[in-house]
Amino acid sequence: MTEFFPDAFSDMVRVRKHGVLPLEHSAGDILNLSRLQKGIFQTDISGYRDPVTVSVTSSIGAKLKLGAAPMCFMHHLTLSDNHDNVQKAVKDVFSGITTGCERAGFPSIGMNVYETSDQITKNGVLLAGYCSGLAENSTLSETPALEDGDMLIGLSSTGVHYSGFQFITTHMDLSYRSLSKYIPEFSKTLGEELLVPARIYSRSIVQLRACGQFHIKRVAHVVSGGLEQSILNILPDNLRAAVFPGHFPIPEIFNLISSACSISQAEMFSMFNMGIGLVLAIPKQEVGGVFNALIQCGEHPYAIGCCSGGEKGVDLKW
Repeated sequence: MTEFFPDAFSDMVRVRKHGVLPLEHSAGDILNLSRLQKGIFQTDISGYRDPVTVSVTSSIGAKLKLGAAPMCFMHHLTLSDNHDNVQKAVKDVFSGITTGCERAGFPSIGMNVYETSDQITKNGVLLAGYCSGLAENSTLSETPALEDGDMLIGLSSTGVHYSGFQFITTHMDLSYRSLSKYIPEFSKTLGEELLVPARIYSRSIVQLRACGQFHIKRVAHVVSGGLEQSILNILPDNLRAAVFPGHFPIPEIFNLISSACSISQAEMFSMFNMGIGLVLAIPKQEVGGVFNALIQCGEHPYAIGCCSGGEKGVDLKW
């Protein structure tokens, strides 16, 4: 494996310094960014009593679950050493990540790029992300328990996001002819609909927590395992969740996938987000206030379910 740094990266550094930063909601600034694979981040902790950092090689949602506000992001890109256009691939990935970080409200501070001849297709890429956040130490140890009667609030997704793509790539016709077909229900081609960028919820959740008025007991980022498994992951052993599919709109793309692959709606909920990208568990009496706050953040919240006593599990109530 060889490290690869084309001259075009100097242009990216200038774009990052002058076109991306400073972000109005970022907690600090990048220092000494002379090469993309290194980043030093200075953050303001004056608003914290007992701050701790939370880092993970996973999604931003993992930090939101712990009550951490994301601070910065780094990523690692691996390409084939016989890729047709390395610089274009790097620029495309860089552009997408910086756009995502802008939407999330924090900067991307470093990027590793490697070429390899091992286990990667000619024009394929492997991408990994590393995110750090800041939280009050007390919030990590004082998470209130889920209780009978707590409500599940879902935030709408933009479509497939990235959960379920392994199934799509192995069970659907992804030929050029199929992907370029215009679908009137989408007002775009199938390929364009499948690649609609995922929603990023960090700004909304950070703002919701900053209100200090609500008890967000759990956050479920809907990724692998679909909506059903993601909710199951936040339940204790003594609670079941009832989810009401009729309480939120299911995007047409999921009906198309269900029909094309002959999958029941119930099975779809175990593989896809079905229109819900993030789930919050909150006390029932706070639903109205949380709804109003989320709408002011630009979200589309839905009361998708509730918790009740019983053996751990998720029931779809049609």
